[in-house]
Amino acid sequence: MPDLMILRMLDVFLHFAVRLSEGLDAPQVWMKQAKHADAVVQWVELHRDQLRSMFQETLSE
Repeated sequence: MPDLMILRMLDVFLHFAVRLSEGLDAPQVWMKQAKHADAVVQWVELHRDQLRSMFQETLSE
């Protein structure tokens, strides 16, 4: 599940990169999203084991 969370953040990151390239958003919007995606990926990596355990416990109930 942590990998899916990271994949989702990368999907959002790419969405805003495309919007920037098409001139739909200002560069500041993309930079904000890039920083947010980085923070989320770092958090998921930091808590990977805990997240995996939590999901396994939830699924086994």
